[in-house]
Amino acid sequence: MRKSVLWFFILICFIFTGCSALITNQFKKSVFENEDLGNFRDLENRVTIKRNNYGIPFIDAQSINDLAFACGYIDAADRLSQMISLKLTSQGRLSEMGGKAFIDLDLFMRSLNFRKKAESILEGSGEELLNALELYSRGVNEYIKRNKNNLGPNLKLSGYTPEKWTPYDSASVFVLLNFALSLNFHEEITALHFMEKVETDKIPYLFPVYPDEQLPFKEAEKLYEIEKSFDENILYNLKKVSKLMKDMGIKQIAASNNWAVSGKASQNKKSLLANDTHLPISLPGMWNMKHLRAPGFDAAGVAGVGLPAIVAGFNNNVAWGMTMVMADNQDIFVEKIRNINGKLHYLYKDEWIKTKERKEKFLTKKGDVYEMIVHETIHGPLINHTFKNKRVYELQPVSGEMSYAVSLSTPFIEKDDTLKQFYNLNRAKTAKEAQEYIKEIKTISLNLVFADKDNIGWQVTGVYPLREKGRGLFPSPGWTGDYDWNGYLSNEEFPFSFNPEKGYIITANHRTVPSDFGHVLSSSWYYPDRFLRIKEMLDSGGNDFDKMKKMHMDVKTSLPVRLRRFGIFSPFNPKIELVVSNMSEPEKSHSKKILNILSSFDGEMEKDSMEAAVYGAFLHCASKRIFFDEFGPADSPQWKSLAENEYYNYSPIHDHLLQRDSSPFFDNIETEKKESKYEIIAYAMADTYKFLEKKLGEDMNSWKWGDLHKYYFETETSKMSDHLGFFKQIGMNLLSDYFNRGPYRAPGDAGTVNVSANAPSKGFDVWMIPSMRIIADFSKDEPFYGVNSTGQSGHPSSPHYDDGIELWLKGEYMNFPFKKENIDKVYENSFVLTP
Repeated sequence: MRKSVLWFFILICFIFTGCSALITNQFKKSVFENEDLGNFRDLENRVTIKRNNYGIPFIDAQSINDLAFACGYIDAADRLSQMISLKLTSQGRLSEMGGKAFIDLDLFMRSLNFRKKAESILEGSGEELLNALELYSRGVNEYIKRNKNNLGPNLKLSGYTPEKWTPYDSASVFVLLNFALSLNFHEEITALHFMEKVETDKIPYLFPVYPDEQLPFKEAEKLYEIEKSFDENILYNLKKVSKLMKDMGIKQIAASNNWAVSGKASQNKKSLLANDTHLPISLPGMWNMKHLRAPGFDAAGVAGVGLPAIVAGFNNNVAWGMTMVMADNQDIFVEKIRNINGKLHYLYKDEWIKTKERKEKFLTKKGDVYEMIVHETIHGPLINHTFKNKRVYELQPVSGEMSYAVSLSTPFIEKDDTLKQFYNLNRAKTAKEAQEYIKEIKTISLNLVFADKDNIGWQVTGVYPLREKGRGLFPSPGWTGDYDWNGYLSNEEFPFSFNPEKGYIITANHRTVPSDFGHVLSSSWYYPDRFLRIKEMLDSGGNDFDKMKKMHMDVKTSLPVRLRRFGIFSPFNPKIELVVSNMSEPEKSHSKKILNILSSFDGEMEKDSMEAAVYGAFLHCASKRIFFDEFGPADSPQWKSLAENEYYNYSPIHDHLLQRDSSPFFDNIETEKKESKYEIIAYAMADTYKFLEKKLGEDMNSWKWGDLHKYYFETETSKMSDHLGFFKQIGMNLLSDYFNRGPYRAPGDAGTVNVSANAPSKGFDVWMIPSMRIIADFSKDEPFYGVNSTGQSGHPSSPHYDDGIELWLKGEYMNFPFKKENIDKVYENSFVLTP
């Protein structure tokens, strides 16, 4: 069916039926069926594929090559649309499928030269893995060939015809995911935005590093070297690209919990390991789940599409899970540029140096071809593209001679064997062997926690630049050379632990090293709430499988208790009491009611809790009282940037409530009077009452946290719909019920182990969740359990598109057995691929 006819059919269906049932049936024939599929010339032997009741595949092959081929075929059957989107995004080619709205994102991605990094990954992969990637690609291509006229709704509606998959495509997707899980490109752009609205000496108050560390005033000194009249077109373009990346699910925001318990601290005297990776909520999720088996290879867990390996899981000997180190290994440099004899030059150490040039060619959906010259300085590619004398496309910034440009530094490793080491990890026989592989993982910065039945360990991975000066939190002037990188930290100096005396290991994106560690791993740690809560629960004893499950679902946040201890949530604080006593009605009574509720709130963020609703609404109102006068209105880049800044690190809102009594942001600049911290807080409490009354009704007992705080599982296509043309936006809105799921009432918040993060200054919709949960209990006959946040399939007409959501919401798990008799019980639906 031609694309235009298909869109017309969809519109007619909704006009006359108002439902998505006909659309579901229209695309149902493209859902992959589990049945014998005939012969495959790339196979050497039969491959048996079984699925459990949730569509999770167990792929059993007689060789690594056959396993890789079958894995490619099944990945394409389950997630082809997601694979194609990630591939095109990573290669700066999304406009080929999505049209001109994505040209800015393509320009940005090409500038980063992911091709060079992907080629380095392939060069370091070794013969065995390269062969596996080649066979994986053949499996993907075999699926595309056999189903070329029936590839599912996303590809059908876009009109895009997929080309052949290659090992380079797998490597480029891997590089994209590594980039998306790095910090702190967006933070540095946010700092530039803030410079447009507030004095530079206020900016450190918005970037607290950690509760026990000083604000980064010294780091902010370099901002004085950057002129405040920084051109708005540069920032506009960067933020537009940043929004496109976020809508694609590439937010450079990740978190996660993991912990391992040794036999000495576990109830059954054997090791336990738990992991839940925190990622932006999406449908389908970033991970899929599978069990892969061939001679010498037997691993189950979560995987990223495009790769024939398990990223976090269990191999019948060793279990492993990951969290983000929150590594700061991206730096923005502001460059002075000048055209000299028709060539672009940049100033570096008092010398004008010609930029390196790289030509990139773009093909849009309509077949138009565009060329762009990417310029690079010693620090990396220029990414704002404002230096062009003539715009080649309307979405580029206005052309003209500019005084400044922005370059981005990211790490690069020759012959990077990171992917090879992940592949080796899948086959580790002991915890010690796993640690040796993990130590060599370079391009992704992780806290990898691992365990066998008798041992537990933790190892930091990644690439950490050694800076001449500064810590990389804020943009640096590029022309001085003072803030350049001088190599990378040796992995011999990376933090690690093996069988610690206390009997457990925890990482939860908190600062895992002392403040005087000596090297800058990050300036963007998450606040320590989740770590402290996990520690509290492990210290209470009784650590077994059921305890691990309860910990994954725990929704107690510690901040309200600390705020009460600090006197903020106390009606007996004389500073609060004085302000409230001088308030007029009805603000006085409203403030008293909210203060009384918060003064006894225990931090349990249950979805039916009135107290949790009050606390969540208070954070929202306090954020506005503290920061809106400087950064409003609500649609300003600065206010949006503040909300984004709450995603990355120890929150400035939490930091201001706990301390910073003398912060300049407690003064409302729109009034003549200079307000105190306690005036701002008291009036925020009054605002909270009015806000909840308006949102949830006049009866306070009917206020529920879950009525404010909700999960919406949306496809990346739906998130990007506002970048599409008018008629396609209408079409995507009509298809919302077909593609998307929710809302579901959500417990928890950003500080709970069962994370459901929202940005207080922005609102209450959840943006980050545990995208999967896994537990390994070595005392069990079958140790490994897991659950994904969505379904196995990326096809909305499949029964396995969303069937994992309810399981995930309830905190239930699937078992991944390794013994034949148990495999036969769990995986009932079987079919074969025949050579």
